[in-house]
Amino acid sequence: MRPNLLTTLTAVAAILCGCNKGDDQNSNGAQRERIIKYTESLSTPVSERDGVFITRLNTLAADPASLRVEPGDSVWIDYAMYTFFSKPDSLFATNIAALAEENGFDTHYMSLEPLAVKYGETEIIKGFARGINNALEHDSLMIFVPSELAYDNKMVGIVKKSTTIAIFADIKKIRKHE
Repeated sequence: MRPNLLTTLTAVAAILCGCNKGDDQNSNGAQRERIIKYTESLSTPVSERDGVFITRLNTLAADPASLRVEPGDSVWIDYAMYTFFSKPDSLFATNIAALAEENGFDTHYMSLEPLAVKYGETEIIKGFARGINNALEHDSLMIFVPSELAYDNKMVGIVKKSTTIAIFADIKKIRKHE
């Protein structure tokens, strides 16, 4: 099934949406339990930081001399965003061409370039920002974000309110602030 143009544009633009705290109809505790249960099955270590769960999917960035994402840095990111209940479910936004095409997205209406943000200044989903904080250049991360740090109690595109999301983020490049 191909998402329509409005749904696709809304979902992709939603990355830049700031999120306010509101009433969570799906308890944060239940979301957290589902994330923990799923991440226990992963073969990579998972850490919790500022309410999000993060696992590094590669070791390319293991060099401690690698650049780290810090406030004011320009960062370029490839991403794929999924709804999450007990595992990453439906892809709803990505800038990765192969993934978009495989999932029937109409790529004519999407940017397939890395997402460019000025970290700490460009407004992005709170959990996404927390997940990439201090990430290394060339890190590939999976970030699990409870609804209160994602879209909270709002429906955004095809993402229902109070939905946990999982974000694959590949830190392509970091340019340090000057």
